[in-house]
Amino acid sequence: MFDRLFNILKANLNNALEKDEFNAGDKTVDEIYAEYLRTVKEEEAKTPPNNFQQTYHHQTPPKPQWTSEELEAFKTLEVNAGADFDQIKVSYKTLIKKYHPDKFHNEPTKYKAALELSQKINRAFDIIEKKYGK
Repeated sequence: MFDRLFNILKANLNNALEKDEFNAGDKTVDEIYAEYLRTVKEEEAKTPPNNFQQTYHHQTPPKPQWTSEELEAFKTLEVNAGADFDQIKVSYKTLIKKYHPDKFHNEPTKYKAALELSQKINRAFDIIEKKYGK
């Protein structure tokens, strides 16, 4: 890619030199290009990188590490690990409405199961809420 870019730049500089649009003195195109590269490298050395993305734009930032407890909480809330907090909240509210113990007050076995499940959902949401700092 850089060879092709260099050839395009070289052709443009040659055209400019032939038409006297560019005053290079006695320098050749290769010398002009080498000088340009040297000045670019000097400028890069002078300016410190602003952030990770600018310095290492070809690398992706590391993924957040989730504990097994947090992964289990995501699974309980039926969302993917690292999901948006708003999406997590929607899933939490949907599950709580679906499995709320008050819906099963006439059936003791289902009430007990719903009570345990709603407590598990609440614990999972608390874990994720702490992780997201909300």
